[in-house]
Order: sequence, then structure tokens, then C-alpha cells
Amino acid sequence: MPGKKDTITKAKRKIQKRVLCDSLINIHKKFIAAFPKYIKLSYSEFCKNRPFWVLIPNARDRETCACKQCENITLITRKLRTLDIIQVTFPDQLCKELCCDDVLGEDCLSRKCKHCKDKQVLFNISQPEERIRYNLWQSKKMKVNIKGEEKDCQKTVKEVVESTVRELVIKFVNDLPKYMTHLLNRIHQYNTIDKLKKKLKDSEVLIHMDFSENYNCKYGREIQSAHFGASKPQISLHTVVVYVSTSINGDPPRNINFCTISENLRHDPSAICGHLTPILREIKSQIPQIKTAYFQSDGPTTQYKNKKMFYLIASYIADILDVNQIQWHYSESGHGKGAPDGIGGSVKRKADESVARGKDVSCFKEFHDILREECKKTKIIAIGDEEIIKYDSLVPANLKPFKGTLRIRQIFWSRSNRHSLFFRYLSCLECQGMCEHYHLGEIHFKGNKESSNEHENLASKRIRYSDVYSSDEEVIGEQKLSQAEGNFVVVQFSVKKGMKYFIGKVLHGKENEEYTISFMRRKTDTKFVFPIQEDIAKVPDQDIVLFLKSPYEKRGQYFFDVDQIGSIKNLV
Repeated sequence: MPGKKDTITKAKRKIQKRVLCDSLINIHKKFIAAFPKYIKLSYSEFCKNRPFWVLIPNARDRETCACKQCENITLITRKLRTLDIIQVTFPDQLCKELCCDDVLGEDCLSRKCKHCKDKQVLFNISQPEERIRYNLWQSKKMKVNIKGEEKDCQKTVKEVVESTVRELVIKFVNDLPKYMTHLLNRIHQYNTIDKLKKKLKDSEVLIHMDFSENYNCKYGREIQSAHFGASKPQISLHTVVVYVSTSINGDPPRNINFCTISENLRHDPSAICGHLTPILREIKSQIPQIKTAYFQSDGPTTQYKNKKMFYLIASYIADILDVNQIQWHYSESGHGKGAPDGIGGSVKRKADESVARGKDVSCFKEFHDILREECKKTKIIAIGDEEIIKYDSLVPANLKPFKGTLRIRQIFWSRSNRHSLFFRYLSCLECQGMCEHYHLGEIHFKGNKESSNEHENLASKRIRYSDVYSSDEEVIGEQKLSQAEGNFVVVQFSVKKGMKYFIGKVLHGKENEEYTISFMRRKTDTKFVFPIQEDIAKVPDQDIVLFLKSPYEKRGQYFFDVDQIGSIKNLV
């Protein structure tokens, strides 16, 4: 159990908890069957020898990050078992019955094995038209009342579904192949990473990372209104475990733990680079002979698996590590728990222990100071807001997404073909470049020049605030507008009492000295949205007064750099 409270202490030994997934009676039977020489070991003696950190589960220990696909197929399997239609309780047991010798091999799970591909599930259906009810996790749109305003919100809920026995069996038959593919992917990714850890060379590192749940600041003692009504600051945590096989500073090989913290709550590619940069620099300084870097993460498309992240892997991360090869491995959807989650739990537990002793952890500085003092085995690094925002300017606005992004489970990059990324639907440690086993596709970043570790040349391709805007409201020149399409700009309009300024996106480049702009509406100081009814107009080039950095986009809302637009008066 990786949570911050999931520890148990006995005789001054504090150990992370483990939870039994079966009853002690069944585990005793399995133990006797597996080790015949202990055939005379009684059940009571077996229970006495249970380690103190292995617990019988209760409501507090329930799984709160379960995989939706696994849970739904399990709920259906249990219902079919209750109806005595099949004779197994868990889908994994059924998959073993459909495979050769109870071994979950890749060919068997993909139904390519010539020995077991024709095996079918046997159903005992006596009343196919009987109406039944069963539970299922479903995502659905619901109307929610927020501050008196009714809004549509998508939520995932566990619902009771009613159908006939025949319909349930048909659904199970349709879902089982998808689950077997999901199980294949999960097992393959786990095995690949496990093999990688065991065979890691002196010139290689494995960097396993994940965002931890944000930490909510709190006081040692709180008044009632502060506890229930106050909106307390949150702090973002990005946790990393670095696996190495070489000695560092004469010490024997050991894993290196990092936790980067920031007041900026963004979890997008720019934030990932901001959190990773000081870690990658330290890795390079401690292991200068590194030639290959393996990365492991989960695969949310808003964080580690999207077109912006792909570009930054090839153009930024590869350069700052100065390696010959990068392989980025993604865990199967819903199965991304790992060692970094344990770091997040440990770090937040230390902060809460300080709160329990009466200390205040009410702001970022207090949180940082406590962690630096209490977490001796984890290196704590503070990340400023500007260290995240600066990476927004490195990503071109005209990047195209890769068709099949959700299927990617490995990215391969090499210095010999530095402007290309090769994608695989399963991880492979044998092939270089295009994989002959699991090739999914590739992308090429055209026209990119070699970039330095700081990427000054990439940043210079985008218009900077100091270049285009001053107290005299300079007009952008022809050269700066030559590649305006897709960028966000500030446009001036003359009114009776002076000038008003609007933010918009350039849809079409220069035609007859004019640009086609789609205008936005201001919601807060830095948040803008596109109106439901499009506001599009043609604007002469002399009315475009400022190029903006690419905004942070979330659910149709665009957040601009406050330092860039904060000084613009009469911004509508």
C-alpha cells in the first residue's frame, strides 16, 4: 500500500503495509500445496507466523485507484458465477483456462496460439430471458448546480444495470477479448521493466516518475471557519526514483529518490520539464558516463503522452542529458502505481506528522523547510513558477498530434536520427529504431536545428514580450508577422476615449495586408475563452501590437502569462 498513512510500527520497526487478497484459510491451503514438506503445519501455527505488516483488509485499506476495465469485467464475472453460469469468480482464472497449461503467454492471450486459440468459455444457461441486475462502473454526463448555475459535468459512478441473462452473456463475450489484450499489455509492460532493472548497465539509468496527489496546507491548530471555509493553498509534488547500477562517489549502487515541489499546480509537459530539469542535471553530474536513459511513467494524455511531450523529449530532454538513446516506457492504463507513489506518501506523512506536533504547514516555504529537515533519504527540490512557464516557448504552435497516441507504450529516440521518434504499442528492449515486433508508427520534426542545452535558438523563434511591446506601444514589423498563423496576439481597436485591446488567435496569415483573427472573451485577469458564437474578423497588420506566449489550456479555458498581459490597460 503506497499511501502516506499506510505504515505500521512494531518494536521500533516501521514498515509499509501489505494487505491480504485472500482469506487465511485459502492461503494456508495454497501454502501446504506449494510446500508439501510443511504438510503438518497447522492453521493456527500458520496464522501466528503472519508478518505484522501483512494485514487482513478493512474499509480503510480499500483500493481507490483501481482500473475501470478490470473492475467492470470482474463485476460481470462474479455475477455470472453467482448465477452458476460459469464456474470461476475472477476473470484472470478464466483467462488461464483459455490458455495453454494455465500460463498467460502473449500468443495465448492474443489468441494467436495454435494450441488454444479455439478454446471457448462454456456457459450453463438455463433461463436466457430472465431479468437480472448487476453493478457496473460507467461515465455519464450529469447536471450539477455550482453556485446557483447549472452545468454539465462528466462523472464516473457505480450504477445498477438491468438486463436479461442472454444480454449479459453477450456483453461478457464481447468484453473478454478486450480484457485479455489489456491483461497481455499489463503483464508485458511489468515484465519488460522488471527485466530492464535486472540488466541495467553502468552507462544506463532508469527514471521512474509520477505526479503525487497535491498536498493541502494546514495549521497545527485551526479555528472553525479556517477548517471548514478557507481555501487553503495546495502544493504540487512530482516524485522520481532513479535506478542505477554504478557506484556514485565511491558508494555502492543504490536508488536515488527525488521529490520536486511547486506552488504551480500545472501537470502538463511544460511542468514536467520544469520538475525534471534539476533532476536530470544532477544525474548527469553524478553519472557523466550515461549513454542511455530509460524513462517509466503512466500514460495520461494530459501529462506524459501527448504531442508537446513528444517534441520536448526529442528536442530538450535528450540534449540536457546528452545521451545517445532515450526509451520512454508507459505502463498500461489503470496500472501505473509504483515506487514514486511511495515517495509521495512518505513525504506527505512527514509533513502531517509535523502538523500533528503543533507546527503550521500553511504555505510553500514552511512545507519546503519541513521536508528538507525531515526527509533525509529523499532529495527535495523547489521549483519556481518561472521555471515552468519558460518551457511554453519551446513548443511550436503548429505541432500535429500522432494518430494512435492512446496505443503508445514505448517511445524510442536516438542521436543518429535525432529529429524522429519511433512509437511502439508494446515495449521492446531488442530493436533499435523501427521495431520489427511492435512498431506502431513514427513522427519527424522537420526543420528543427540543433539546439543547445538551454534551447536559446528555439526560444528565439517565438516573439518575446521585450521584442514587440514597450510603453510606447510599438507595432510589430513585417518579419515578426511572417509566421503568425496559429499564434495568440493582442489587437488594438480605436474607440472614442482611446484604445481597447483584445486577445485573439490568428486563423489565417497575411492576405492583402490583413490577418483573420478569432477573438476571445475575458473571464478573469488571465483566463480567456472562445465565445460559443465565433467572433472572427479581419485585422490590418498595424493593429496587432503584441505576440503572446502559448497559453495553458484546460477544458476550453486558456490561461495567459500574467506578467505579459498584466500591464496592458483596457484589455477586454
